[in-house]
Amino acid sequence: MIPVHAAGEHDGLLYIAMRYVEGPDLRRLLDDRGALAPPTAALVVAQVASALQAAHARGLVHRDVKPGNILLTDLSDAPHVYLTDFGIARPEAATAGLTSVGEWVGTPDFAAPEQVEGRQPGSAADIYSLGCVLFAALTGRPPFERDGQLAKAWAHVHDDPQPLRAVRDDVPPPFEEVVRRALAAPGAPVRLRA
Repeated sequence: MIPVHAAGEHDGLLYIAMRYVEGPDLRRLLDDRGALAPPTAALVVAQVASALQAAHARGLVHRDVKPGNILLTDLSDAPHVYLTDFGIARPEAATAGLTSVGEWVGTPDFAAPEQVEGRQPGSAADIYSLGCVLFAALTGRPPFERDGQLAKAWAHVHDDPQPLRAVRDDVPPPFEEVVRRALAAPGAPVRLRA
């Protein structure tokens, strides 16, 4: 996770002072260079899984795991990764959210079905989103390509993703199993090891 050095208010404005990370986020890297090599994608996702494991151990659910919230320190085959933007994170046991009834937060390309349906997301929602990130890292696109936000949200709840190897056939079969398990039954307690 990105280290936060200080937070507060100055002249009526809230601020956060955190580590400066030289390098792009994963979204920009995918836009600029396309899909990652499988070993690099595995390294990136394993580091994010480690950050999520630490957050979940403290009872926090990130709720917006996506390539734009994953910062890379360099562009080598072994980048160091930071998960950032815990702005909408909530305690897993929280009953009240940051939104009104019928609203949800997150990014439609990477939102877990329980978020779309307005249910309280648990740690499994972050794992689902991380599975979507792995799919995107390996293919250069999210698992559900649809026109419009509503169609994307609908797909997460009602559609099966296209098999990973149907999009990129040179990905080793174990990657497809990891993505399949992460995107399986909404809310199923699937754990990924870092």
